Amino acid sequence: MLQHVQRSYPKAYDLADKVIVYIEDKTHKQVAENERIYLTVHLNRVLQSTLAQ
Repeated sequence: MLQHVQRSYPKAYDLADKVIVYIEDKTHKQVAENERIYLTVHLNRVLQSTLAQ
């Protein structure tokens, strides 16, 4: 599933990865794969709505 999301939403995935690296650095806890997918999908929605304006 993660690979599908990564291929389908490359910009959102890259942005989510940066956010997750920041979160993991600050909390010293690993973000789960399902949270990475969730964040990517929602960031993609934000990016799409921003580009549509």
